[in-house]
Amino acid sequence: AWQVKPNEAYDLTLFASPPKSLRLRFFSASTAESVLLSIFLSQPFALTPFLDGRRLRDEYNTAKDPKAPRYPTLEDKHGSYAFDPQARRIFITLRGDRRNMDGRNRLDYLMSQVVQLSLTVSVPITEFDGP
Repeated sequence: AWQVKPNEAYDLTLFASPPKSLRLRFFSASTAESVLLSIFLSQPFALTPFLDGRRLRDEYNTAKDPKAPRYPTLEDKHGSYAFDPQARRIFITLRGDRRNMDGRNRLDYLMSQVVQLSLTVSVPITEFDGP
């Protein structure tokens, strides 16, 4: 458990092997309070976010905002997120709500490790353009 001051942004780094799932809760009943987390992952992952056991729709992913892709801010709704695979960072907004106080409104992130492959093919120039 971490204690954080509301309406602040925090950078976190997971030095050890990250967990397969990450559960986040923000115990504040005030919708005026929020926290923005920026979490560095030491290994490449694909993330699947859930809010109270239901997969989050793309409207929560600010990187897929049709107007302008962006990172979430302290003003965004609870559960807003963006994943930057090149920086290996996930950005998450947690916002206060009365439901937070009884264990609801929890955020879960399932992490799947990904492997990037590079392939080099050697083709003689005479076969490259065909006959």
